[in-house]
Amino acid sequence: MRHGPAARKREQGFALVIVLAYLLLLSLFATAFLRTVRMNMADAFNGEAQIEYHVPVPAGLKDLRLRAAIGIRDGGQGDDRLVAFRVRVDGWQVWSRAVYPRTWQPFEVKLPFQAGNVLRLTLATDGLGEHSWAWAVWADPELTGELAE
Repeated sequence: MRHGPAARKREQGFALVIVLAYLLLLSLFATAFLRTVRMNMADAFNGEAQIEYHVPVPAGLKDLRLRAAIGIRDGGQGDDRLVAFRVRVDGWQVWSRAVYPRTWQPFEVKLPFQAGNVLRLTLATDGLGEHSWAWAVWADPELTGELAE
């Protein structure tokens, strides 16, 4: 069956409407997807940042301690907010401080007895709310102890 020029125009118009509707749906889907990605990326910058070390502790070692310093890297901003620094051993928090240190602040903490075991030591920081420019850093971490006689 042959179609006249008017029928072809109607079919082309209908096809154009379908294509435009498809593009609109695709655009809405892409916008929703990008909004979700943006929200997930924002969540990625909130919360705690941590690094975990697994350190074999020699048998016969006593008085195990962690010495280090905490601070805010040069260029960090936000003197009116706090940053939490945390030390955990095997998932248990053994030390914490909430400050915004503009100079290095050394500390020392006695760690639970681990002689002959593998110490699972976690150093963590948390911007406690707004994380922009809260460049929390650790300096010179050192484990010390004494050999039992």
